[in-house]
Amino acid sequence: MGAHDPNDRPVAAVLREAESDLHAAIRYKTTLERLLSGGTPEHRERAALALARVSTEYPEEVHGALGTAVDAIADDRRTVRGNASALVAMVAKTYPDDVARHSDSLVEALSDSHSTVVKNAVEALAYTTRSAPQGALDGRDRLAALLASNDSEVRRHAAIVVYNVADAYPTRVDRSVDRLATRLSTDTDEITRIAAAGALSAVAREDPESVAPFVDDLEAILRTETDSRVQGNVIAILAELAARDPEAVAPFTETLTRFLSSSEHTTLVNATDALACLARSDPALIREAGAVPSLRDLWDRTDSREVRENVSAIVEAVSDQSSTAERDRRAAGPADLPGAMVEEALRIAGESTRQVILDIETFINGRSEQNDTTVEVMDSAVGELDVRGREETRRGSSGSRGREDTRRDSSDSRRRDR
Repeated sequence: MGAHDPNDRPVAAVLREAESDLHAAIRYKTTLERLLSGGTPEHRERAALALARVSTEYPEEVHGALGTAVDAIADDRRTVRGNASALVAMVAKTYPDDVARHSDSLVEALSDSHSTVVKNAVEALAYTTRSAPQGALDGRDRLAALLASNDSEVRRHAAIVVYNVADAYPTRVDRSVDRLATRLSTDTDEITRIAAAGALSAVAREDPESVAPFVDDLEAILRTETDSRVQGNVIAILAELAARDPEAVAPFTETLTRFLSSSEHTTLVNATDALACLARSDPALIREAGAVPSLRDLWDRTDSREVRENVSAIVEAVSDQSSTAERDRRAAGPADLPGAMVEEALRIAGESTRQVILDIETFINGRSEQNDTTVEVMDSAVGELDVRGREETRRGSSGSRGREDTRRDSSDSRRRDR
């Protein structure tokens, strides 16, 4: 180092300044990283705290310390592990692919005896598994257990991780199905319910038998659920099941019909997809549920190709016509469906349909990838979350080290420097 390099300063002076001034900690980050890697126990604790504070505001400044912080998650001091894991979680928010390379260490940290480490590790995985879900496969048993955690934030992030894994490996999360169903039915956090429903819909796509026992619960959920995004994913479960076992979903025909008046694109795509499966199985279900007027109204007001494709499939099944002669189609079209609608519907019927499952990426980006509809992003959505559980060592008036403090400033939970 050069004679004027700030990292040439004595360790005691560096730590004092870094603890009192966030920008000083940035200037001394090289020294702090060195202390975190090989300093005395006290130096490691203080360096971990200073670097964790920097990560809450300037994760790019401590990105270079990622490897050192990952190693420190295995430190024998719980305060070092807790603050090192906080740094990793904050870096994961901005650089998920880089942190994904350390997924094995994060999965191992899920079993740490210190709750702060567990909380930060599962949050980091919530970010990394968006693009690298395979990294959490070895943690499936532990993630299933965390779905029953008493900590709502741990449950939320565990549900997001399981969702990401289920979307890529739907047959590999069978141990979590029961607890996902419980979270969907009982959790008070809407993001947890969204993720649980999304994971169950992914499982239903490949292994409907494992989800079928919970079908009866979905009726009550749809009757009481107020979050339209949860509703959309619950209906996605029904759509997946209807494609494979329409008789099991037939009792939901009237419920699905009610959602044809929704203004949410995801809900409409999934509801019409499920109804199309039911119509192909038993066209009478559509009329008995009084769905025809709602379908006619939806056709008139929607400009979504996905929705129109699904409605077309329903009309084709209800009209019970071949596709050989337009004249015959018109003649045999249901009297309560306008001829022009039947003609257009039958023209595009048979084209491939896409079920839209509202995934967690929607909440990160704030927009649906399938259409231009803006999705409301809540403060508690993934991507807006702050790292929880960063520890702060407090000193008493005598200067002796006090207990750990996991307080959060009510105005900004990411500001920990005082």
